[in-house]
Amino acid sequence: MCSCVLLTTGSFNPIHPLHFQTLLRVKQYLEHEHQPPWNVLAGYISPTHDSYVHKKLGDPAWIPAKDRCRLAERAMEYEDSEASSWISISRGESEADGFVDFPDVTKNFRNFLNNTLVDQENILQYPLRVVYVCGLDHYNKCSDVERMAKQNNMASAVIFRIGNDDKQISHSVGTSGAMYIPLSKERAQLPDVSSTLIREYFRTAFHLLSRSSAAAYSCTMATVNSTKERTKPPISYIGLIRLAIQNSPDQKCTLNGIYQYIMDHYPYYRENRAEWQRSIRHSLSFNESFVKVARNEKQPDERCNASVTLLNDKIKFIRGTHRHGERVPPFHILQVVHEFRQKAVSDIRTPLP
Repeated sequence: MCSCVLLTTGSFNPIHPLHFQTLLRVKQYLEHEHQPPWNVLAGYISPTHDSYVHKKLGDPAWIPAKDRCRLAERAMEYEDSEASSWISISRGESEADGFVDFPDVTKNFRNFLNNTLVDQENILQYPLRVVYVCGLDHYNKCSDVERMAKQNNMASAVIFRIGNDDKQISHSVGTSGAMYIPLSKERAQLPDVSSTLIREYFRTAFHLLSRSSAAAYSCTMATVNSTKERTKPPISYIGLIRLAIQNSPDQKCTLNGIYQYIMDHYPYYRENRAEWQRSIRHSLSFNESFVKVARNEKQPDERCNASVTLLNDKIKFIRGTHRHGERVPPFHILQVVHEFRQKAVSDIRTPLP
C-alpha cells in the first residue's frame, strides 16, 4: 500500500473550518475510495509568506504570518480529535527569507521526508508520496497542479469548491494524473464559507490581531457546526472506534464507551442508533486491529486496540519489526515526523535550484 502525507498551502487569512475538512475529506477518499487505497500518515497546513499575502490583500485585510500561524494552531483546538490527531501547522514556508511558491514547497517537503525517514533513519522501507491538496478554484487558475501530479513521489488532489466550474478537470482527470473529489452527493449541504467572506464580514473592525481573527473563526463555526449535525462525518467505523479508544484512559474502551464517544462528538449518530451500532460491533468482531481484553466486573465488555499499545515501543518499530507491505500506523509516523520538524523548517526555507 502506498503511504503518503497531505500538504496544503495558501494565505489562510484567516483559516476556517473548511480548511480542516478539506484535508479530512481527501484522507477519506484516498483510504476508502481511491483504487488502490493509499495510507495517509499525516496532514500539513502551510501558511504562505507575508510578501505574497500582503501584496495580494493589502492593508487592513492582511494578517501577519506569525498571527496566521498562531490562529491556525488555536483553531485546531476547536476541531475534533479526528483532525488534531494527524494534522499539523507548518511554519517553514511563512518563515522563509522570501516567498516560495507551492511547487517548490511541495518538492522540498518530499525530499526532506524521504531523505530523513527512508535514506538516513531507515524508518520506512519505501518512499513517501507528498499529495498537494487544493480547491477547484486554485486548480482552474494554476497549471502547476497538473504538472506536480506527474513528478516522482508527488501527487495532486483537487476538491470541489462552490461557484467553480469543474468541466476542465472532469475532462482531463484521466490523463493529467490529478485526483478529483467532486463531492457530488455532498454539494447540497456544503456551507459557502471562505476567507474572503470572513474578511468582508469583518472589514470595518479587523485589526490584524489574533484575538479578532479568533472571533471571525468562531462565527464561521456556528455555520459549519449546524451542517455537521446533518452530515455524516467522513470517517469510517474503524476510524471512529480508533478515535474512541485513543481518547480513553489507558487506550482501552468498553463497547458502550465507544457508542457514547461517537454520539458525544458526532451529532449525526444520535439518530438511527441500531443501524450504526450494529456496524460498530461488526467492525470490532472482524477487524484484526482490535483485540478483546478479559472481562471484569467494572468493565464487562472491554476492547482495546492492541496496535496502539505496541506502537508505544518506538525502538521495535525503528528496527524494522513491521512486515513488508504492512500498513504503517499514522499516529506513530506523526511522532517521528514531529521530532524532525525543526529540521523541516530549515529545509523548506531554501527552494530547490
